[in-house]
Amino acid sequence: MRSLSLKKRDIPINNHLKETLKCVKLTNDRVFCDNYDRPMDSIKTAFKNAIRRSGIRYCRFHDLRHTFASRLVEKNVNIVTVKELLGHANINTTMRYAHPAPEYKRQAVEMINA
Repeated sequence: MRSLSLKKRDIPINNHLKETLKCVKLTNDRVFCDNYDRPMDSIKTAFKNAIRRSGIRYCRFHDLRHTFASRLVEKNVNIVTVKELLGHANINTTMRYAHPAPEYKRQAVEMINA
């Protein structure tokens, strides 16, 4: 059985997200609220509702971690930094999350010609 890690971790946000959040009309300190503008107690419920309202057909909350890790690797962020951002204790776990897109693999091979 897996145990949940309750260690506090600070994850910085980039300037694009900071500017996006400034445009959101927040009436409290939370981004996700219910239909009555009350803070959501469950991020799982909030995420599920946001996906439904967005029209996205299929996306699990955990998919965001995979995408985040893959995008960092595609931008040449070192794997140790990716590990720390994801909160993994073991680098092997991080390696399961980082999936470069086929285009990035092609570009890597093309670098041999440079």
